[in-house]
Amino acid sequence: MLYHVWFGTKGRKWLLIGEVEERVKSLLWQTAKDKGINLLECETAVNHVHLLLRTEAHNLPAAVRFLKGVSARRIFKDFPDLKVDTMANSFWQVRYGAKPIAEEARTSVISYIRSQKERLEKFDRPRKHIPQA
Repeated sequence: MLYHVWFGTKGRKWLLIGEVEERVKSLLWQTAKDKGINLLECETAVNHVHLLLRTEAHNLPAAVRFLKGVSARRIFKDFPDLKVDTMANSFWQVRYGAKPIAEEARTSVISYIRSQKERLEKFDRPRKHIPQA
Protein backbone atom coordinates (compact mmCIF):
# COMPACT_ATOMS: atom_id res chain seq x y z
CA MET A 1 0.00 0.00 0.00
CA LEU A 2 1.22 3.52 -0.78
CA TYR A 3 0.94 6.31 1.78
CA HIS A 4 1.43 10.03 1.41
CA VAL A 5 2.82 11.09 4.81
CA TRP A 6 3.53 14.58 6.10
CA PHE A 7 4.71 16.05 9.38
CA GLY A 8 5.91 19.42 10.59
CA THR A 9 8.74 20.87 12.59
CA LYS A 10 8.04 21.60 16.24
CA GLY A 11 5.96 24.77 16.40
CA ARG A 12 6.02 24.82 12.58
CA LYS A 13 9.26 26.79 12.79
CA TRP A 14 11.12 27.47 9.56
CA LEU A 15 13.97 25.04 10.19
CA LEU A 16 14.14 23.19 6.88
CA ILE A 17 16.34 25.68 5.08
CA GLY A 18 19.87 25.42 3.72
CA GLU A 19 22.22 22.89 5.30
CA VAL A 20 19.60 21.75 7.80
CA GLU A 21 17.14 20.97 5.01
CA GLU A 22 19.72 19.00 3.03
CA ARG A 23 20.85 17.07 6.11
CA VAL A 24 17.26 16.22 7.11
CA LYS A 25 16.52 14.83 3.65
CA SER A 26 19.75 12.85 3.70
CA LEU A 27 18.90 11.46 7.15
CA LEU A 28 15.39 10.46 6.09
CA TRP A 29 16.70 8.59 3.03
CA GLN A 30 19.51 6.92 5.00
CA THR A 31 17.21 5.91 7.87
CA ALA A 32 14.72 4.43 5.41
CA LYS A 33 17.50 2.43 3.78
CA ASP A 34 18.93 1.25 7.12
CA LYS A 35 15.53 0.24 8.54
CA GLY A 36 14.20 -1.36 5.36
CA ILE A 37 11.50 1.30 4.94
CA ASN A 38 10.40 1.66 1.33
CA LEU A 39 10.69 5.45 0.91
CA LEU A 40 9.79 6.40 -2.65
CA GLU A 41 9.81 10.19 -2.46
CA CYS A 42 10.83 12.89 0.00
CA GLU A 43 10.68 16.69 -0.14
CA THR A 44 10.65 19.50 2.37
CA ALA A 45 8.94 22.87 2.56
CA VAL A 46 10.44 25.26 5.12
CA ASN A 47 8.43 23.87 8.07
CA HIS A 48 7.27 20.39 7.08
CA VAL A 49 8.15 17.34 5.03
CA HIS A 50 6.20 15.17 2.58
CA LEU A 51 7.00 11.51 2.01
CA LEU A 52 5.67 8.72 -0.16
CA LEU A 53 6.04 5.34 1.52
CA ARG A 54 5.17 1.83 0.43
CA THR A 55 4.26 -0.18 3.52
CA GLU A 56 1.51 -2.22 5.12
CA ALA A 57 -0.95 -0.19 7.20
CA HIS A 58 0.09 -1.90 10.44
CA ASN A 59 3.76 -0.97 9.77
CA LEU A 60 3.12 2.72 9.00
CA PRO A 61 3.29 4.07 12.59
CA ALA A 62 6.61 2.31 13.27
CA ALA A 63 8.07 3.47 9.96
CA VAL A 64 7.17 7.11 10.66
CA ARG A 65 8.40 6.82 14.25
CA PHE A 66 11.81 5.57 13.02
CA LEU A 67 12.09 8.26 10.34
CA LYS A 68 11.18 11.09 12.70
CA GLY A 69 13.09 9.79 15.71
CA VAL A 70 16.39 9.03 14.01
CA SER A 71 16.38 12.21 11.94
CA ALA A 72 15.58 14.39 14.97
CA ARG A 73 18.32 12.90 17.15
CA ARG A 74 20.93 13.18 14.43
CA ILE A 75 19.99 16.67 13.29
CA PHE A 76 20.41 17.99 16.84
CA LYS A 77 23.74 16.16 17.06
CA ASP A 78 24.90 17.62 13.73
CA PHE A 79 23.63 21.13 14.53
CA PRO A 80 23.81 21.45 18.36
CA ASP A 81 23.01 25.17 18.35
CA LEU A 82 19.73 24.42 16.62
CA LYS A 83 18.27 22.93 19.80
CA VAL A 84 19.13 26.10 21.73
CA ASP A 85 17.99 28.42 18.94
CA THR A 86 14.62 26.69 18.58
CA MET A 87 14.04 26.42 22.34
CA ALA A 88 12.56 22.98 21.69
CA ASN A 89 13.45 19.52 22.94
CA SER A 90 12.20 17.89 19.79
CA PHE A 91 12.68 18.70 16.14
CA TRP A 92 9.37 17.32 14.83
CA GLN A 93 5.80 17.75 15.99
CA VAL A 94 4.42 14.69 17.74
CA ARG A 95 1.70 13.92 15.20
CA TYR A 96 1.76 13.20 11.48
CA GLY A 97 -0.72 13.00 8.67
CA ALA A 98 -1.06 10.06 6.32
CA LYS A 99 -3.33 9.25 3.43
CA PRO A 100 -3.51 5.95 1.53
CA ILE A 101 -2.79 6.43 -2.16
CA ALA A 102 -4.04 4.26 -5.00
CA GLU A 103 -1.31 3.01 -7.33
CA GLU A 104 -3.01 4.93 -10.16
CA ALA A 105 -2.46 8.19 -8.25
CA ARG A 106 1.23 7.55 -7.60
CA THR A 107 2.50 9.80 -10.41
CA SER A 108 0.33 12.76 -9.40
CA VAL A 109 1.28 12.42 -5.70
CA ILE A 110 4.97 12.27 -6.61
CA SER A 111 4.48 15.41 -8.70
CA TYR A 112 2.75 17.12 -5.77
CA ILE A 113 5.54 16.14 -3.35
CA ARG A 114 8.28 17.27 -5.74
CA SER A 115 6.60 20.64 -6.29
CA GLN A 116 6.67 21.75 -2.64
CA LYS A 117 9.24 24.45 -3.30
CA GLU A 118 7.04 25.96 -6.01
CA ARG A 119 4.33 26.75 -3.47
CA LEU A 120 6.37 28.48 -0.77
CA GLU A 121 4.47 31.72 -1.27
CA LYS A 122 1.51 30.18 0.59
CA PHE A 123 3.49 30.28 3.84
CA ASP A 124 3.56 33.32 6.06
CA ARG A 125 6.98 34.73 6.71
CA PRO A 126 8.28 33.62 10.09
CA ARG A 127 7.89 36.18 12.86
CA LYS A 128 11.28 35.34 14.26
CA HIS A 129 14.11 34.14 12.07
CA ILE A 130 15.78 30.97 13.35
CA PRO A 131 19.52 31.32 12.69
CA GLN A 132 21.20 28.77 10.45
CA ALA A 133 23.26 26.27 12.38
